[in-house]
Amino acid sequence: MSLARLITAQQLADSLPQSLLIDCRFALEDPSHGQRSYLEGHLPGARFLDLERDLSGPVEPGVTGRHPLPEPQRLIRRLREIGVDNDSRIVLYDDGPGAFAARAWWLLAWLGKRNDVYLLDGGLAAWRQAGLPLEAHECSAECGTFTGQPDPQMLIEATELSRQLAD
Repeated sequence: MSLARLITAQQLADSLPQSLLIDCRFALEDPSHGQRSYLEGHLPGARFLDLERDLSGPVEPGVTGRHPLPEPQRLIRRLREIGVDNDSRIVLYDDGPGAFAARAWWLLAWLGKRNDVYLLDGGLAAWRQAGLPLEAHECSAECGTFTGQPDPQMLIEATELSRQLAD
């Protein structure tokens, strides 16, 4: 699997037309923060993915964690809805340190999209600090043609992890 690559705000600004931007902002203490913040202002042309609705599956108390893996075909459909193709150059960002953008990066890698995926170094805060513009309307997209396939080798069961940690 390839490592996540960082892109600076200025590098991204210089290559905007060639990039599909995905806003991954979220706040654990306020689940509506991401969508609300996206509508208030986002990078030009960015689409939005929500941690709980798009990047996670249903929570089963006592069985799953707080944000379990999404069902692969549902996530693939959602990625297509926002315009992702197999050859898309994707830049992911969130508010800051990148935890939510990194989750989206990992999910893309899990589905086989391992090339041309970047994380905005410093997230939206770095974009703002560079004095770059935001827009405040929902961006539409033509449907993409992404044909991902989950890689089971990127997963480990909790019991297997516990066994390996015990060794």
